[in-house]
Amino acid sequence: MRKGIWLGSVLAAGLLAVLLIPQRSAATSGFAGRVGSVNIGLAFLEYQRKKDLDEEMRSIESSINLEMNTRRSRIDSFQQVLDAMNPDDPTFLSKNGELLKMQIEFRNWFDLKQADMNRKIGVWTARIYGEINAAIAEVAQRDGYDVVLYHDDFNPGAFDPEQLQEQIGRRRVLYVSPGSDLTRTVIEALNNKYRNAPRAPMLGTP
Repeated sequence: MRKGIWLGSVLAAGLLAVLLIPQRSAATSGFAGRVGSVNIGLAFLEYQRKKDLDEEMRSIESSINLEMNTRRSRIDSFQQVLDAMNPDDPTFLSKNGELLKMQIEFRNWFDLKQADMNRKIGVWTARIYGEINAAIAEVAQRDGYDVVLYHDDFNPGAFDPEQLQEQIGRRRVLYVSPGSDLTRTVIEALNNKYRNAPRAPMLGTP
């Protein structure tokens, strides 16, 4: 018990030591430019393209689940017929082969569908992040910001010491004044541009 308490104290002390290391601020380094900040996580959540992408994904997943259930029902029905057969039936072995072929085809179909969906989502996630960065650059140049930082909200989901230390250690921007928070401005610019552009499916048809 004493060892656990001592270890916890060492971890806490180590974390404090990291957090208390003096950081060179914009003022001390002689930087005189205008600095803004954006909550990228919130920008993702509020970007209408991301919402539409999520809706398309749910629709496609629904169609895939419907086809998956149809294929599984077909396999289950075939399995029931096979279970009722006499193993001495001359067609028993060939029926076993048919069942195995159906199972392999189902597994291959499912794996390919899943891989295709993951690839498309990955591509669009990268594109959306690129569009957010482009909007940040446009807003910064328009409104005279020289540097735009990333900030997030500190919302601990649990009070596990290691998880808290990891989350605290990742944070670099601890305070953003309302005048320097460009998140809503960036989201508005993103959504205005997106809504004025021609609409097309992002993930294709099921």
